Amino acid sequence: MFKNFIFPFLFVLFIGCDNPNDEVEIDSIQFTAKPNLPKDSNGFYHIYLGEHWQTLHRLNGIVHRGADISNGVNVVKVGWFSSLSWEWDGYSIPTINGASYSREDGSVSQMMAVTPLNRDDTMMVQTAWYDDWKTEEGYGEPFYIIIH
Repeated sequence: MFKNFIFPFLFVLFIGCDNPNDEVEIDSIQFTAKPNLPKDSNGFYHIYLGEHWQTLHRLNGIVHRGADISNGVNVVKVGWFSSLSWEWDGYSIPTINGASYSREDGSVSQMMAVTPLNRDDTMMVQTAWYDDWKTEEGYGEPFYIIIH
């Protein structure tokens, strides 16, 4: 009986284990911005203030491995940062929310809100994330939005 138990155990232990040197290298996570705003020939996006105090807009992007944006990565927390804020009742209000998670197809989105206090400013938007699989931080190329 002991022989019937130990042989399959040893077989799985020694034969069934993968060689760690045979691991497949995966591409790093990248971010492609899709802000859904008009873009000029210099690469700047433009947003026009609305009639209300805040002008809201949803910024989108794709989190993907390698250069192929169809290779989306699910459940990646993406931090969003903006160079602008505005004041309300003594508080500094950021123009963009701080974080979102990617969906199954790698799409992420985040809300931004600008006010007349931001008119004629250029907002830099930056994204960042942490890749648990590769144990590395990643940063998207900043993009710029001119507020009119």
